[in-house]
Amino acid sequence: MNITLAWEKTLFLNRFTFFIKNEKVGRYRYGFLKDNAEGTLLKHRFKFKKRGWFKSTTDIIDLSSSQVVGTIDLNKGLLKNKATVKLGNKVYHWNHSSVWTSKWELTEGSETRVKGKTNRLRGLYEVSDGNVVLILSSMYISRNFKDSNNLFTLIIAAPPVLKFIFNLLG
Repeated sequence: MNITLAWEKTLFLNRFTFFIKNEKVGRYRYGFLKDNAEGTLLKHRFKFKKRGWFKSTTDIIDLSSSQVVGTIDLNKGLLKNKATVKLGNKVYHWNHSSVWTSKWELTEGSETRVKGKTNRLRGLYEVSDGNVVLILSSMYISRNFKDSNNLFTLIIAAPPVLKFIFNLLG
């Protein structure tokens, strides 16, 4: 059973709202440094807490029991970001299919569980597995990579743009 889940971001805030058929079904927010996040979807609540300042591993915590139910390992690369989600004895792989991580898939073996298409303020997830923690993990991963790619673009683009402006100003 495939479900289409839409989300919208609040402008200038790190808050998102999830919708299924225009009905609000959850929310998601992340901290200023993206080292933690919290999401509620279909009445299930999870927290994502990075293990350390320079660590790439994040614990997934079920807030109803305060138990760690899995981990996310982020593998940031210059043009190829990847992630692994481990829930119990199952392993899922997140890979993007576009340079700016606007399209991606979370797979288990050869099966796609969540497929996303996003921009800065909106996105759609095609979900074949109604596992709430997978959907929220996908949001955590995609937002981490999306924002790191935006910073990379800014760092690369800023010097030539500033040089051009200063040349115009004389």
